[in-house]
Amino acid sequence: MSERKKLLFLAPTFLMYRLHKQIRGVEVFDLLLVRQLVELGHQVTLIADRTWRERFEAHLADAMPDILYTPGLRKLWLNAPFGERLIREQTFDAIIVGNNARGLLPTVKRLIARRASPRVVLIANRPPRPDYAKAAHGMAMDVTAVNPAIATMFEGVVDGRVETRYGIPNAALFFADASAHPDDGIVRFVMLGRMDTPLKRAERAIASFARLPSNVRNVCELHLASYPTPPRDLPKGVVPYPWMELSEIADLLKRMDVFIGLSDHETFCQAMVQAMLTQLPSIVNTVPALVEKTERGGGVVVRDDDELDAAITKLATDASLRASMGVAARTHALDAYVWNTEQWLREQVFLKREPTTLPA
Repeated sequence: MSERKKLLFLAPTFLMYRLHKQIRGVEVFDLLLVRQLVELGHQVTLIADRTWRERFEAHLADAMPDILYTPGLRKLWLNAPFGERLIREQTFDAIIVGNNARGLLPTVKRLIARRASPRVVLIANRPPRPDYAKAAHGMAMDVTAVNPAIATMFEGVVDGRVETRYGIPNAALFFADASAHPDDGIVRFVMLGRMDTPLKRAERAIASFARLPSNVRNVCELHLASYPTPPRDLPKGVVPYPWMELSEIADLLKRMDVFIGLSDHETFCQAMVQAMLTQLPSIVNTVPALVEKTERGGGVVVRDDDELDAAITKLATDASLRASMGVAARTHALDAYVWNTEQWLREQVFLKREPTTLPA
């Protein structure tokens, strides 16, 4: 990007207390996006609760934006207006809003009203709640949604363009490395995320693994990353991990063979795309955001436990199928799920806004 722009980045998660919790999902994406905005040469202003200071120093040390800290008010609806006061005289070429959160919306509306920027772009990681949609109706704001269903929910709400775009900003970190994969005949299945969270359904995979015939189970392992407090008496071959950082996840995936995603709810699932980039086939639940990532032959969708058991057995015993599905998965991920910050800025953030006609 040749022209340096002045950008304001408002992420709901950065405006909330975050002293002891691990960062994951959207937070990882936001940190990578801020880093890339700075590396592209833009002047980035970030407002954050002071409990984020150490994490910013760790993750953005060589690409530090201009960070304005609030005095630890903890809550989004308190930190956002305080942060607004910190920039009350400033204007920006664009305002990037990191997610749709009701507590941040009044601040964004006031910034638009005082003409703090000609461009406001929201990255919508989740469906808008009815109260959010009502409050955002007619706002001069473009939307980048992480999936088509969320994009549809913003059509006719905001006065601006709505598009679907999302992916992994650091895709190269996950590219397969044959030299990293053990050559011991063991087929390694992996689940990624906070396995203590019930919606991840780790217990379903553990139970399926325990049901496998002994001749299959003896050549398989199930890796659960991360599972800080796993259940007792896990079956042989089930390997839990403490909380893992992003770089550790990338190294782990290069030693794995198959990704399992059994979540009850996902809007995108960065973990699955990371696995796809590492050339792993997937076994997934019937959640639309997961199913769409198998549509080019890179995975198997399972509706019940019998189908889950059968899919694990098939992929554990058919190396050629694993290989062909892995290639399909990687090709799909590279084509559809790699985030290009410079391209997004050019095509969505800095493009002249064209208002839409909204229903009354």
